[in-house]
Amino acid sequence: MVDKSVGKIKDNAGVIKSTMDLIYGFQSSRLVFSAIELGIFEYFHQSNCPQTARDVSENLSTNIAATFRFLDALVGLGFLCCEIPDDKNSEKVTYTNSADTEQFLITSSPDSIVPLAKSSAIVYPMFMHLEWAVREGKSQWERVMSNFPGDFFQKVYQSEEKMVEFMGCMHGTLRQSRSWILQSFDLSEYNTICDLGGKLYFK
Repeated sequence: MVDKSVGKIKDNAGVIKSTMDLIYGFQSSRLVFSAIELGIFEYFHQSNCPQTARDVSENLSTNIAATFRFLDALVGLGFLCCEIPDDKNSEKVTYTNSADTEQFLITSSPDSIVPLAKSSAIVYPMFMHLEWAVREGKSQWERVMSNFPGDFFQKVYQSEEKMVEFMGCMHGTLRQSRSWILQSFDLSEYNTICDLGGKLYFK
């Protein structure tokens, strides 16, 4: 008797994988947000040479065992590169930023999307209450930010520093999406695009 269920599982392997990627996707997002918050990428950028997990732990005041696991997770996602010594000694494994991390996740890079990531980290907790948003039909800001009543933009505009950070988020969004916009619409009769409310215009 042929077990047809095996073939069915193989046929659905792509669907299963993509569904599981979505289910566990929040973990990848949290890794990026935490790496930015801890200053991991900036540390490697400023070091100018490969660093061990112990180097990172001592300089950023993090737990050594957790730092090993955290850096390896970032390697798995492609944000860091690592070099394993011939003797396989984990203490001697060194890490560096990947080329994409240097381009997009370093604050000083002209292509940086760090402000966008920081802004997303603020919105992230509200998605943990998405079912309440669907039930109530309203923002979950006050449920999440009980110590800061009001709304998202009141927090954004509370200081000049926060406003500049938010503008950087808008700047990074348009900078990365402008080619898609130009490919999607015929704007040949225009010479300038202006992001109203942002800080970027280009010709």
